[in-house]
Amino acid sequence: MIRDLALAAGLALVSASAGAQIACLPPEEPYPYEPPRDDPELRAIINEQYETYVLEVEDYINCLRDEADLASIQAREVVERWVRWFGEDAAVRLKQGDGGTAAGE
Repeated sequence: MIRDLALAAGLALVSASAGAQIACLPPEEPYPYEPPRDDPELRAIINEQYETYVLEVEDYINCLRDEADLASIQAREVVERWVRWFGEDAAVRLKQGDGGTAAGE
């Protein structure tokens, strides 16, 4: 019974974390051609493409901010758990590579 509860709790966490992921897709940029001055209809179409891009890129940037916020929260929770469980043993050990120095030295 305890095993079943642990399995159910684990599955709930996996599905919750999968649902929390955000897919931020950048908007398609409008084609970069200069609108003709003598064709107001075409100018309006091109102008509308740029307007759509600006609105969609704002949503995209907000999505990236939300994703960064969620990543920061998750990282903080994991580090806090690591420190709580391992205390002073919870330390990042940097390795030196190919004659260089480790970061922070």
